Amino acid sequence: MYFHIISLAVLGALAAAASNQTELRSFGLRNGFKEIDVVSNDATLKAIIFDPSPKSDSEKNPTIIFISSWGMNKWEYVEPAHEYAKKGYTVLSYTSRGFWQSGGEISLAGTPDQEDVSNMISWVVDNTNADPARIGLSGISYGGGLSLLGSAKDARVKSAVAMSCWVDIAESFLGNGETIRVEAAKMLQVLAEITGNPSDGLEELFVDYFANSNLDYLYNFTYDSSAKNFVSDINEHNPAVFIANALGDSLFTPNQFLPFFNDDLTVSSKHLEFAPGDHAGPELVGLLGLPDQVWKRAMEWNDFYLLENHPNTDDIRAENEDMALVVLNTKDGREIEKYDTWADVTTETAVYELAAKETLVPAAVTEDPSVIVSITTGTGAGITGGVAFLSETAEAAIDVQKPVLMSSIDRERAAVFVTPRERHSEEEHYRGVPVADLNIIPQSTNGSLVVYILAVDELNFGHLFTFSPWTFKGATPGEPLAISIPITVTCYDIPAHYDLAMVVATQDAPLYLDENPPDLSLQFLSGSKLTMPINK
Repeated sequence: MYFHIISLAVLGALAAAASNQTELRSFGLRNGFKEIDVVSNDATLKAIIFDPSPKSDSEKNPTIIFISSWGMNKWEYVEPAHEYAKKGYTVLSYTSRGFWQSGGEISLAGTPDQEDVSNMISWVVDNTNADPARIGLSGISYGGGLSLLGSAKDARVKSAVAMSCWVDIAESFLGNGETIRVEAAKMLQVLAEITGNPSDGLEELFVDYFANSNLDYLYNFTYDSSAKNFVSDINEHNPAVFIANALGDSLFTPNQFLPFFNDDLTVSSKHLEFAPGDHAGPELVGLLGLPDQVWKRAMEWNDFYLLENHPNTDDIRAENEDMALVVLNTKDGREIEKYDTWADVTTETAVYELAAKETLVPAAVTEDPSVIVSITTGTGAGITGGVAFLSETAEAAIDVQKPVLMSSIDRERAAVFVTPRERHSEEEHYRGVPVADLNIIPQSTNGSLVVYILAVDELNFGHLFTFSPWTFKGATPGEPLAISIPITVTCYDIPAHYDLAMVVATQDAPLYLDENPPDLSLQFLSGSKLTMPINK
């Protein structure tokens, strides 16, 4: 936790330094920028505005409204705001309610925050050179989630760019069988207390969450904060929707976007992309004014629909080949991959059965399940997913996954399964959502599992490229239990002559809350499978 708080402090300092430099540069604009206060219902929100003069007296400006991330303020987007303003956009960037000097309380993107978005649109239309027909919303994390929610609430939104966001807060906090994400959520809580004014309802949510009790309160509290519950309104308003997320996001797991984007979101123009890193990692350098693929495509998206004022159709794909419906950036840092549909991402699957002697073998039909391995619940497995919000981004930055020596994994605390080396004589391209179907015999009613997928090199070092927890509840101790665990979506190339490995442990603290009573037997039965998505 402390590593992330430090990293956020560094980010804040860098953003502040960048904003000071931009303040000086921005006077080159005809109207410069101003710091402003905007009254929104019961709160005064702090903001900055760039409002260049239109090209002619008869024109108005395309407009971007940036919404600050959790714990950040109006200066967060000053570098990209300056770039937009140089192109002739009116740009407003504001501090979300309850944070820093903005009034009100932090309500986790609830109704007051969504009304703030509409009030900001009204203010910028009434007080600047903004064109009311060319309004875009944009943001990272909290700001990204509110951009989607704002497009549901307000029909004036023509473009919504949502980066490192969510579409279902309940799924973010309680996905994977209601697994409690201790480290990631604690970071949010601490950051809210340090930088803002949490509402009583939000504080109650965190108390219940960390106590793993009264979870219905979280479901009810966050209903209005989840774009998936208002997707029909987004579809009716028909904004151009651009969603970008990190493959390793510790809280807003990318899996939640797939049914939303593929099935529920039916707007005329939409785009989904995933990149290596953890929460907000792919967009970080863009905040500092450095080249960034996500920010580049986001600006191209807004230029097409706002600056050039195209109708909200898929015509952008005819002019920009990088704006495919789905874009993936592989974990080994190669060029982006472009797909016409999500169904094109996974072209086939490889199914492996968990077998004795630590092997993954081509799946067979097992009619009489038997115990293939038994482990003991508790700490010390010797494998971890790292530090929330930090490890994945650091690994993406240096293009290296932290290795773990496979022989150092404690076989008493973790089950290890590895493919025979000859299975991977050629490079394999994993694209999509792996699934672990496990048949187990637990000795407790509730329990926790964490499934790790690794590429194992010739020196027996495993390179972790995706993992997910799972919590089971209501099991009958001593009786077989079948669990199907969707692992976090991956885009990874396993080199030739590497093995594929799956490790299952019962604890990864402090990432997740451990619901296992310690030192109990957990048995794995034959017939358990791992399904890997492949793109040929």
